[in-house]
Amino acid sequence: MAKYYRSLIGKKQSDDVLTSVRMVGGISVSKSFLGIPYTGEYPLTTISDAEKIVSEISGINRKSKISVTFAGFGEGLSSIGKVASGFKLSSKVGNKSEIQNLANRWKENNISSYIDYDIVRFSKGSSGFGTVRSAAKNVVGIRAYQYEISPFVGSYSDGKISYLLKRDLLDDAVSKLIKSNAYSGIGLPTLGYMAYSDYSNTETYARSGIEKQVSDLLETVTKNKISVKTDSANAYAAADSDLVTQIPLWSDGYNAFDCDIPFYSIVFKGVTAMSGTDLNTSPTPAADVLKCLETGVALQYSLISEYSSECTEHNEYKFSEMLYSDNKELIKETIGKSAEFLNAVANSKIQSNDILADGVSRTIFENGCYIVVNYNKTSVSTDYGTVEAEQFIWGRQG
Repeated sequence: MAKYYRSLIGKKQSDDVLTSVRMVGGISVSKSFLGIPYTGEYPLTTISDAEKIVSEISGINRKSKISVTFAGFGEGLSSIGKVASGFKLSSKVGNKSEIQNLANRWKENNISSYIDYDIVRFSKGSSGFGTVRSAAKNVVGIRAYQYEISPFVGSYSDGKISYLLKRDLLDDAVSKLIKSNAYSGIGLPTLGYMAYSDYSNTETYARSGIEKQVSDLLETVTKNKISVKTDSANAYAAADSDLVTQIPLWSDGYNAFDCDIPFYSIVFKGVTAMSGTDLNTSPTPAADVLKCLETGVALQYSLISEYSSECTEHNEYKFSEMLYSDNKELIKETIGKSAEFLNAVANSKIQSNDILADGVSRTIFENGCYIVVNYNKTSVSTDYGTVEAEQFIWGRQG
């Protein structure tokens, strides 16, 4: 079945990364002074901070290709404000020339990079997009909105709401983003995973045409020689992305299923570069590493350079788990144990994925490599050898 779905994508070939790092720029917090409201911006990672951190991570294994995403670096940092953050970077974390120069240096060292922009959700008008005339309509004809959820930690943002951009205006937003962007990589996280309706136009009722529209928009970006990244992308968006981060590693775990089949990564391995979910904020990092290795997808981390007390005061508790200084050993350990295998299966499609026993899976790649993963808390014997508890073995056939 996976081969059939893959055949629908065409002859696209991935350029796999082995490590994916999301650098989080900062948070934007609503505050007041003597009853006068204002917005406080608190940088957590500057561009120079990101350069130092990525330099250390790349030094763990020089052969491993790395991808870096700048998230929450736009105007307003992590808050949902103007469409695509007003097509600007926040002066709190750096400037365009600084980030472009860094991207050029990284490219020479096999490090790709992207700047994330949200062109779907917005709460402020700017650049020709107004919160009334530019908002999509829901089924009863009023502005479609969502309660804001932090893109990094999943918590609601104190009852704030954001609107969804009219589907007819997505093309305009992408065009303006391309014109204003001198960077070589653009991240469009929400465009990749959000499939939404817009009842201001009969052609966009009930999510109609969203697959082709998003595919066309991503193709527009790549035709301008700009790489494109999405997060947790729907299949139609994943097929047209250069990199998909935060892919689903596990099912919801309902009792109807006896085991997890990593179907998403089986289909797209060797077609689109992928990374798993953040290991450093996961409650089960060891199991998540094994799940990434089972299908040869990159390890993923979200990191900050400095921690602000404002994070705690505004329910952004998971930011404390992103502090790079606290995660150095985890990153070194996980990259160290996985780099050789991930390099071996880079850009190779999956030939088969089988369950050998309860909690034991085997994947064979088209280039002849195989991996046997043991998720159990006790060792198991297989035809390939003994696999220790919560470990893996790999090799080449023939």
